[in-house]
Amino acid sequence: MMKKEKKTKTPTYQVTMEQIRGYVQQGYIQGRDEAIKKATDFSMAVPIIALRDEFGFGAKRLEKFIDATHELYDSIDQKYLNLDDIVKTIKEETGVEIIRRKK
Repeated sequence: MMKKEKKTKTPTYQVTMEQIRGYVQQGYIQGRDEAIKKATDFSMAVPIIALRDEFGFGAKRLEKFIDATHELYDSIDQKYLNLDDIVKTIKEETGVEIIRRKK
């Protein structure tokens, strides 16, 4: 004779639409923040390799570059700076324009 498997009930919960919206918003914010961090980290990889390969930066100077870059990103996040200000300052102080290359 075969034993019958005991069925387990799937628990159910009652939540309000407001709670659901809160969960969705929380997930959105967490996902957005993780995406921004990853994009920031990955976008720094190209300049770092260029600084190392073309200009001989070692670990110490690369670490200083990474720290300074993170501070600038934090200032942008805190709304103390924006990219337009940075581009304008670079142009005014060095004469260098940041231009998108056409493919």
